Amino acid sequence: MDRAARLIARMKIPGGPSPEDLLRAAWPAAVGKTVAQCTRVRELRGETLWVEVEDDAWRRALVPLESQILNNLRKLLGDHPATRIVFRAGPPRRGPMRAESARGADEADGIADPVLRRLYIKQRARSEA
Repeated sequence: MDRAARLIARMKIPGGPSPEDLLRAAWPAAVGKTVAQCTRVRELRGETLWVEVEDDAWRRALVPLESQILNNLRKLLGDHPATRIVFRAGPPRRGPMRAESARGADEADGIADPVLRRLYIKQRARSEA
């Protein structure tokens, strides 16, 4: 935990880092790698830290851990302005798509017999023309 505090202290941000920047930087150390990958600190409004989570299941799992996460942040940062965390389910994240999946699967791919598949594709092309 001390590593994160030292790293944050060495950050060269003009005028010093904002409280929100400090919370964002300390978040992965406060919640752990797995939770950090599924969450994202969105903003600090007053004393409320708004965190986006992947889905409602993550939100339900993290709400009971709010006080523990706030304690971890306090250990990392000392005094920080967040006294409450609101978890909100964000839009689903999409990974990079391959060209084939971006176009969509061809229904002819489901035909195992190569001769029937070619006949199907030819017939479909005729009906589309």
